[in-house]
Amino acid sequence: MGPYCAVPVWSRRGTSSGAFFDRSDDDGATWQATPLLEIDDSKKPNTGLIQPTLWHSDKAGAQVHALMRSNSGSVFRADSQDGGRSWGKAYRTKIPNNNSGIDVAKLPGGELILAHNPVGSDWGSRWPLRLSMSRDNG
Repeated sequence: MGPYCAVPVWSRRGTSSGAFFDRSDDDGATWQATPLLEIDDSKKPNTGLIQPTLWHSDKAGAQVHALMRSNSGSVFRADSQDGGRSWGKAYRTKIPNNNSGIDVAKLPGGELILAHNPVGSDWGSRWPLRLSMSRDNG
């Protein structure tokens, strides 16, 4: 996919978890970690994010995007415009999430496939499992 590594992290400072990314410019010989993603969520101040899944939306790889599971009933998204060196605040999407894992795959035609459980309650049912497709970059 590119010079990115998504790393989940758990923080004991509070009651939430966070996400950051490791990035390499030298084919994995060295890695630089980003700061924890800031979260833009007024609905739940202790929103926790883990297990990001990444894709890029341009051939140069400068526009990188991440979807993350959360404990807030929704999938969250964050975007980078500089190849993952810095990230905008993570924000709530309209995709329900029960704090179960998600994964994105980009098809050759540019469509995105998201594997997820469309359940909005934290630790809710792990079924059904759905594949959703986006033709507009998520």
